[in-house]
Amino acid sequence: MSSLTRLRKLLLVCLMWSSVAVSASAADSVVRLSADIGPRPVAEALAAFGRQTGLQLIYVSTIAETQQSKGAPAGLAASAALTQLLDGTGLTFEFLNARTVRIFPAPVVVPTLTAGSPAPPHTERRGSSNVLGLEEVVITATRGQQPLIRVPMDIKVWTEEALEVSGIQGMAQLGALTPDVGFAFSPGLGADAYTHLDIRGVTNQWGATVGVYFDDTPIPPARAATYLLSFPLTFDLERVEILAGPQTVLLGDHTQAGAIRFIPTQPSLTTSTSIFRAEWGTTEYGGPSYEAGAAVGGPLVTDVLGFRMTGWYREDGGYVDRVDPATGVTVDANANRSFSELVRGALTFAPTAAVQVTPSLTYQSIRNRDTSTFDSTLSNPGSGVFKNPSPVQQPFEETYYLASVKLTARLRAGDLSAVAGYFDQTGGAMVWTQFDLPPTTTGYFGLQQRVYSADVRLSSHDPDAALTWTTGLFFDGEHAHYPYWPDGVYSDTAVTDQSRLEAFGQIAGKLTQRLTATAGVRVGHSNLQYSDNVLPPVQGETSETWYAPRFGLSWQADEEDLVYLTVAKGHGSPTFVPVNTPLPTPTPADALWSYEIGSKHELLDGRLHLEANIFHIEWDNGPPNPSFAGGGEHNTAPGKAVSNGFDLTLRALVTQETKVAVDIAYTDAHVTQTTTFDGQLYARAGDSLPVAPWNVTASIERDFPIRSNLTASLRVEDAFRSTPGSTYLDNPASTYYFGSQKDPSANVLNVRAALKSSSFEAAVFLRNALNSHPLMHGLANGVDNVGTPTQVFTLAPRTLSVSGTWRF
Repeated sequence: MSSLTRLRKLLLVCLMWSSVAVSASAADSVVRLSADIGPRPVAEALAAFGRQTGLQLIYVSTIAETQQSKGAPAGLAASAALTQLLDGTGLTFEFLNARTVRIFPAPVVVPTLTAGSPAPPHTERRGSSNVLGLEEVVITATRGQQPLIRVPMDIKVWTEEALEVSGIQGMAQLGALTPDVGFAFSPGLGADAYTHLDIRGVTNQWGATVGVYFDDTPIPPARAATYLLSFPLTFDLERVEILAGPQTVLLGDHTQAGAIRFIPTQPSLTTSTSIFRAEWGTTEYGGPSYEAGAAVGGPLVTDVLGFRMTGWYREDGGYVDRVDPATGVTVDANANRSFSELVRGALTFAPTAAVQVTPSLTYQSIRNRDTSTFDSTLSNPGSGVFKNPSPVQQPFEETYYLASVKLTARLRAGDLSAVAGYFDQTGGAMVWTQFDLPPTTTGYFGLQQRVYSADVRLSSHDPDAALTWTTGLFFDGEHAHYPYWPDGVYSDTAVTDQSRLEAFGQIAGKLTQRLTATAGVRVGHSNLQYSDNVLPPVQGETSETWYAPRFGLSWQADEEDLVYLTVAKGHGSPTFVPVNTPLPTPTPADALWSYEIGSKHELLDGRLHLEANIFHIEWDNGPPNPSFAGGGEHNTAPGKAVSNGFDLTLRALVTQETKVAVDIAYTDAHVTQTTTFDGQLYARAGDSLPVAPWNVTASIERDFPIRSNLTASLRVEDAFRSTPGSTYLDNPASTYYFGSQKDPSANVLNVRAALKSSSFEAAVFLRNALNSHPLMHGLANGVDNVGTPTQVFTLAPRTLSVSGTWRF
């Protein structure tokens, strides 16, 4: 191991995100009880406190069901009043910002805390209690802090605990377990690296349609239509927010279908916390897997300076053998091994109670030793035989650094948030796309990408005011270079330089006490310069000015019932597809309109959470380009398309120890016009897009209390994805026909058993318990470029792992 590698692994430099929190003292100075609150049940006391102070209280209703409050006298500041109201109940609190307070059970044992300190976020876990609960989630997707139940938008939230119990390490598992989200790779293009991501079946012929963010910093697509593997890893995240539908107004360009925000655990100014995790696993027919990670953080100067440092490493064992194409002899057993590294650090400095500055740095590296595809004619998945007859190894490596500085301040005019980011990525993949003999041309595709970005926004103080608003500016500049080595010969090929300047604003006003109208717009200007030296050389420049509005109505019948209507336009600026196929001009801009009606409900005293929505989306992928006939670097068919569907989410606390969850998504995405060019058929009206129409994820979880500080648990989770309808890829008359079979339906059953206390959890995880192995080309996840018909991949075989997690 080189000294540089050791240095990278040890690098724990100041990082990332902090909440827009203002200390409780800021609220105390202006919020006091106006009347006595007498002794009564805790739930009633908290309701009275909320009415008097106007503060928003977030807590799971079950924790207050049997508790009695001693009350509090008039005149007390908010923090002191809450302390007295919760005295003797076993509950504590923390201010998330100046107007939002979280109530939760105090930890049983927290050795690093002094008496009276608020509990750290990591102790707010079921390990410290024998009672399951439906989590109350506060999200920042709308660039403010709001309880999820009150946000008029379809948002799936993976909390830290949910990520852990579902065994999620990255985007692949998020895509597999989140209905509405399609994620896969093109099996004909290297080591699983040319990935595709869609939400609600929305695909663009050329560019990415889902925005990816690490906290508030955008992560750009790597090759116009793909992010490769540059999705943030999920160790030591506070949560992941998956937003369905256009997010252009508040989040920006290329979020036509939605956005995914990876929110890291923030530095704390008051509480020291740490997490240590280790895992070992073995894959049937394959190699072992290893994981080790640690994160520590807390105040360096209480209420003034805090830090968070994270380091994580994982090796996933392979199960596909690369064999000699002439003799069939194994050349490299379990060749598709992969390696992931993460180092992250952050500091939060609060010179005053109303100002915070957070500089941060993240290093991430993912390396795939070889592709996970294999030849279906040589393999026997039922017997654990997966053979890849490639004459060359097809590795992939991608490394990036993400630096940012975030400033939040409570000004007289509003709440200020300013984020400056720098993204620096390098990588490359060896590609050999044919299994036929003799071997055809190979190519090594490189990537060098640098992006500067800045986002400044000002928002109104009170989220519950009759009129709320947000306004801001965004700028980014990107330079990308795509060197190419066909058959090992260097070619200085494509170079792109793109800049974007955008202004946005959104306003929400209460028409009545319960009915709110929202309107917003984003206006942008983009400029793209490009050059490509491949067959023949092309170069040029293009620019555009665009706008995207958003309108909404929401009816907050009460604190537990919300109905909403949203009409929004999404926009994607022109892009340039490098190296693979020359284009005389950049790809055209992309836009869509989305219409959605939804509702959210908390029923049965918070024991049942229900969300439902229906949507209709219209877009136009533009005219066909003959350069891509027969399978170039593209995502979907040209022409007009629609996506109609619904999403239903149910979470229920059946008993105090049993929780169930069901998420059902249906998407009918299809082409609405027949498209031809020079007499060649591309797609017929009515042809489905290559996405699975039905997606269902269900789980049941049961706790078994052993004693006051020790609980066993069992969780069973199942994810189902149906086969696509009849797509343009199935028609032999279409230029996109590959002769590949449809992806069959896929079903994955995962089982997890754990033993947990307030600070330690030991778990056994069985992934793909039924050892399902459908032969897939990626078509159920929006992939178009599928390679040869016999070139397939499957779910990773049954994998058993054991892990230990310590929290302090």
